[in-house]
Amino acid sequence: MRALKLLLILPLAHLSLMAQSQLPSQAPQTAAPDAASQATNQATSPSGAADTTREGEIEAARQAKAAEPVPPPAKFNPLAFVSQGMGLWNGLQAGAHGWDLHLGGLAVGSGFDAGPEYIYKRGDIYRPDLIWDSYGVVSTNLYYRLQSSVEMPRLWSDHAFFYAEGVRFDYPQLAYYGPGPDSKKTGRTDYRMKDNYGDFRIGLQRSTRFRAGLTGGYQNIRILPGTAVEFASTDATYTRAEAPGLDENADFWDAGAFLKFDSRDVPGDPQSGTFLFSEFQFVNGSQRRLGAFNEYDFEAQQYFHFWNKRRVIATRFKTSLTTPRNGTFVPFYLEPRLGGQDDLRGFRPYRFYDQNSVLVQGEYRWTVLQPLELAFFSDGGKVFHDWQNFSLGGLEVDAGVGLRVRMNDTVPFRVDIGFSREGFQVWAIFYNAF
Repeated sequence: MRALKLLLILPLAHLSLMAQSQLPSQAPQTAAPDAASQATNQATSPSGAADTTREGEIEAARQAKAAEPVPPPAKFNPLAFVSQGMGLWNGLQAGAHGWDLHLGGLAVGSGFDAGPEYIYKRGDIYRPDLIWDSYGVVSTNLYYRLQSSVEMPRLWSDHAFFYAEGVRFDYPQLAYYGPGPDSKKTGRTDYRMKDNYGDFRIGLQRSTRFRAGLTGGYQNIRILPGTAVEFASTDATYTRAEAPGLDENADFWDAGAFLKFDSRDVPGDPQSGTFLFSEFQFVNGSQRRLGAFNEYDFEAQQYFHFWNKRRVIATRFKTSLTTPRNGTFVPFYLEPRLGGQDDLRGFRPYRFYDQNSVLVQGEYRWTVLQPLELAFFSDGGKVFHDWQNFSLGGLEVDAGVGLRVRMNDTVPFRVDIGFSREGFQVWAIFYNAF
C-alpha cells in the first residue's frame, strides 16, 4: 500500500517541477494575449467603435475620390461668353422693376444710342397688372428721346387693357432724298425734327390672341434745318411742292381704331403662328391745308417651322395708305417711308418717301448653335403717290444675310447685311426684324 502511494506521488511531483521550471519562459506568452485582449476590449468599446467606423468612412471616401476621372481643364468658350452676356442684359429687360440700361429706340441712322431706364411692375413680374416704364436715350449723333409710358394689360379680369405714353424727341439729321420712287441716291439732304406727343390705346381682348380698341393722340412738330455738315439742308434743296409741309409747323390730332390677332407661339422670337394687324386713323392738322388725311395700315406675318424648330421660314406683308381730304396734303415727314434696318435693308435709311407704301419680306432662319441663329433674307417694297395704283409690280429688291442672338424667347441683338442695286448696308440692332 505504501509502495502504491509512492508510485502516485512521484509522477505528480515531477509534473510540478516541470511547470515551475517553465514558468519564466511562458510569462511573455501570457502577457501578449493580455495586451491583445486589452486592444480588443478598446476596439469593441463605444468610443473605439466610433473611431474605427469614421476612419473606415474616410478611407473609403478617399479611395472613391481617387478612382474618379479627373476632368480636363476648362476652355474658354466664346459662345458661352456671348450667351451669358446677352442673357444678363436680356434678364434686365425682362426682369422685375428697377433700373437698367436701355439700348436703341431712336430713328434709323442716329448712331449708337443708350441711356438709363426705370421699370416698375406691380403683381407677377411676368404677368403684371401695371407696368410703368420711363427712359431717356442719347446717341453718338446727338439724337435724343425721352419717353414715359403706363400700361394696364389685365383690366376687367383680363378682358380689357389700357396703354398711354408721352414722348419728347429731337432728331437733328433725318434723311430726305426727294419724293416718290424715282428719287436719286445723290439727292440726299437732311432736316431736323422736334416732336412732343402723347397717345393712348384702350380696348378689349380675348386671351392673348385677339385685341380690338380705340386710339387717340396729339403731336406738336417743328421742322428745322438739318445739322449734318456733309449734306445740304432739305429746305435749301427742295421746294414746297417736293417736300410738302416743309415750311409750316403744325400740331396734329388723331383718332382711330384697330384690330389685332396674334397666334404666334413666342411673339419675341416666333417659330410658328400668325400675326394680323389693321388700323385706321383720322389725322387733322392745325393748319388749314396741312395734315388733314386718313391713314390705313395693314400687316400680316406667317411663320413655318421644321426640324424641331431649328429651321424657320418667316414671311411678312405690310402696307400703309394715306388719302388727303378736301384738297389738303400729307406733310412729307408724316408720309410712309422705306429704307433701313426694318424694311428695305439693302438701302440707306429713309431712302424712299411718298403717300403710300407696300412691303414684302421673307427670311430663312437656322439655329446653327444655341444661342446663334443664321438668317438669309430678301426684302421687296416701293412707295407710290396714289393709293389707286396699288400693286406688287416694280418693287425695289434687296437680299442679305444676318446673324442673331436668341435669348429667353427674344432676339436682343442682331447684325444684318443687305445688298441692293445701290450697294450694301450693315445694321447692328437690339431687337428682332419681325
